[in-house]
Amino acid sequence: MISQPVSQKIGKTGSSDAGYLVPKGATLESFSSFIAAEKGVCLADLAAMTQIRLQTTNSEYLITILDPSTARVWVQGGRFLPTRTEAILWGASLGGAFLRTGMIGIGFQLELAFETQEGTVQKLTTSPVDHLFIDQHPAEVGADLVPGISDDVESA
Repeated sequence: MISQPVSQKIGKTGSSDAGYLVPKGATLESFSSFIAAEKGVCLADLAAMTQIRLQTTNSEYLITILDPSTARVWVQGGRFLPTRTEAILWGASLGGAFLRTGMIGIGFQLELAFETQEGTVQKLTTSPVDHLFIDQHPAEVGADLVPGISDDVESA
């Protein structure tokens, strides 16, 4: 996993102002440099029904792409999505204000939205993605989580 400082000092150049601390991922410069070094996958580059198994710092997820052009997916995993649920995969972030839409990246948090049983929209931000595996020819689409997350990004 790519590591980086969690905050940086921001202030006016040449001023006596000591500046203030902001989250590292909240600056455009930091986010841009992190994107340049990232490994990941763009949903638009994958076909419908492709499955992505991913391991975050805290959970494992199975994502099945329903429509890559709209980022509509089925997702299952973690504490909040124990059963397969339709969602919109917004993209990858560092937990700040910047979002790389339609992207899943190693070291990034995954952001998605789904409708609850009560009919409200719930946003979910995962812990950072450690590994992901892309299966473009799944044996059984919609199957339960499959163990065996591989290192970084692999494709079958």
